[in-house]
Amino acid sequence: MKGVIGIAFILPFIFTHCKSKPVSLSEQLEKNLLIHLNKIDSTIVLDSFGIIKIDTMVERLGKMIEDVIYKMEMRRVEAQLANAVKEQKPDSIEFYQGEVNYMQPQSDSLTKVISTADTTRKFGLMVICKARLKKNNQSRTTLLYYYLDNHMTIRNSDRVDNSVSELSREMN
Repeated sequence: MKGVIGIAFILPFIFTHCKSKPVSLSEQLEKNLLIHLNKIDSTIVLDSFGIIKIDTMVERLGKMIEDVIYKMEMRRVEAQLANAVKEQKPDSIEFYQGEVNYMQPQSDSLTKVISTADTTRKFGLMVICKARLKKNNQSRTTLLYYYLDNHMTIRNSDRVDNSVSELSREMN
């Protein structure tokens, strides 16, 4: 009887204080990739996924990566502006010109921040992953570079999406 009473007191303690095992970084990134794969092309299957390398990024490197990503986005908007000019679309020209006018000072500001960024303070992680994708009896292996900030938020999802989209087109 004492054993049953003891168990009755211990079980609630165990249930309230036990925590589930946190999901590993590899599992988190694989889940993220699967969500993006499904949005890009639901016929692509993830055959394998693994982390090859994890590096700590310092603030300066993180700012450099942000700068490169921002400039790539700015080049895309500039290309859309050039296309709007070529096709003589006044509304689009005005919109894209406004975007470029806004983005240029932001880009310059990001570039200036790099020179003063800390080279010792942790900024986040760079995770290099290897993924094998299958589609239409073809398979391709690719390296994916994830940049995560200190809050473990993926900072370059669009670049990962672009890599997967290119592979999808190649496998058609």
